[in-house]
Amino acid sequence: MRITAFILVAFSALAAPIETSADLGDTPLINTYQGTSNINLNFTSSGTHQQIALFLISSNDPAGFHVTFTFQNKGFFKVGSRQFAMTSIVLNKVSGTLGTGLTEPANMPITLDGAGAWTWHPTPPAPTTETDGYLVEIAVDWANPATGLAGFYQERITCSVASGP
Repeated sequence: MRITAFILVAFSALAAPIETSADLGDTPLINTYQGTSNINLNFTSSGTHQQIALFLISSNDPAGFHVTFTFQNKGFFKVGSRQFAMTSIVLNKVSGTLGTGLTEPANMPITLDGAGAWTWHPTPPAPTTETDGYLVEIAVDWANPATGLAGFYQERITCSVASGP
């Protein structure tokens, strides 16, 4: 008998309330995001490039922006004391408009620090147009955790968008 495990990726709001987009440099400055997650991943086998989260980013800050993702379990799917590692964590563009002059992520490696955080700095730092409805995904791989794995495995990702490079 196979048992399927699921994941919940949750998000905490650390940015300003969602507003409509505006031209570069308009006030008020907008640095916002919205997030969603995939709560139905099958852990009965290995996973390859599985999308676990989506983030919709908008910014009209002429100084640019950066986005910090913090993984509460430091890149591990976890339930109680049981856990297994995410591997090959990457950031990719899905759709939308990134400010002109900024570099889009394409299988950009996410390397978590000791606190489980990683910051994306779209380079160069100063765009010439606004970022509007820019959708990015976090995708991961994992090795086959084990047969008979059961439970509701979770990883909580907190996201914040801030001004500047």
